[in-house]
Amino acid sequence: MNRELENRDILQGIFGKGRSVKSLIFILLFMFSTTWISAIVYDFFKSISQIYTFIFLGLASVIALISLYLMMVNLYNKYSTEDKIDIDEIDTKAKKVLILFLSRNNKTIEDNSCNNKEKIEEWLETERNNWKMPFLSIEASSNTIETLYVLTSPESGQSFEYFNQMIEAKYSQKTFRLIEKHVEDIHDINLYKSIFHEIYQECQEYKMEDISIDITSGTKLYSIASSYYALSFDKVVQYIDDKYHIRQFNNRIVES
Repeated sequence: MNRELENRDILQGIFGKGRSVKSLIFILLFMFSTTWISAIVYDFFKSISQIYTFIFLGLASVIALISLYLMMVNLYNKYSTEDKIDIDEIDTKAKKVLILFLSRNNKTIEDNSCNNKEKIEEWLETERNNWKMPFLSIEASSNTIETLYVLTSPESGQSFEYFNQMIEAKYSQKTFRLIEKHVEDIHDINLYKSIFHEIYQECQEYKMEDISIDITSGTKLYSIASSYYALSFDKVVQYIDDKYHIRQFNNRIVES
């Protein structure tokens, strides 16, 4: 998490995230209240002694400035040094929102098999089946998942309907949403950035949390963009190793 994100979080923590009338009213009330409190304190002490009032307010101002300075130094020391940020492997946990990339699959399945759970499972076990990994990721969160984002390329997009049918057949009792995000040019980093930003906005709008981005499949640019968004916005990034174990990582601040 860089300083810009930290400063943003501080401001959002004070004034909120939206540009609403409610936020504006809060800011105005905050400004008015500080002015009123200052005036009340000044008048109270002035009624006792004007010289003591100046001394008291001077000391209070100095203490406030020193406290503010120390707080900013603490924030700077905590978030500005690169070695203060670390990446940890965490215990694999099921997620509510899963984002993954659907690669092109050279293995074909008969149309009438897309709706048969047993045949789907047999087909996924065929040698060099590119869709085995995405299904393993989904399976790990199948009891908790609420929304599944699937990024498709021009090649895999042509088979997305088959993928969708398999998901519906394999998880017929589940109610999670499946949303396709199409990447027209898989070599354009700006497209990945735009799509991840769009997903991030949707997650905020619908208050979707507990998010993991799977980087097992996809291009190197997809891995770069997804890892950046996962670690920058405190989401989990995961991949499936050669033993079919899901490994998840997130970032943390190392306390000095």
